[in-house]
Amino acid sequence: MFLYKRLIKYVIPYRRQLFFAIICMLIVAMTTLALPWFIKVILANALSTHNILQLNLTMLAAFVTVFIWALAQYGQNFLMGYIGQKMIYALRNEIFEHLMFLPLKFYKDTQTGQIMSRIINDIFLLENFVVFGVIH
Repeated sequence: MFLYKRLIKYVIPYRRQLFFAIICMLIVAMTTLALPWFIKVILANALSTHNILQLNLTMLAAFVTVFIWALAQYGQNFLMGYIGQKMIYALRNEIFEHLMFLPLKFYKDTQTGQIMSRIINDIFLLENFVVFGVIH
């Protein structure tokens, strides 16, 4: 829980983008649920009654739903990626500033590979969490 509270300060400047990303997530969820319903309608009503107009309208609605789903999926991925990149940029700058003012004894006692691993790998894992962990 403490980690989430620390991450919130990096998300706050991008709350508008986060709001739209959440809207996109909701649209993706709704359209994902709507597709099986369209298939049910096509199979149950349109094909059994041989109503070509109803079949065409249902297929058109299904294609529009898939198009909306694709746009919302793109928006969600784009916005979450944008937020993640901006957060990671701010975090890397903050870490660099912190490293600049550490005493020389820290650098003498700590191996360079350890410091680099912390900077690169740990931030990469955090970025993956922000971008993909929230979505999935």
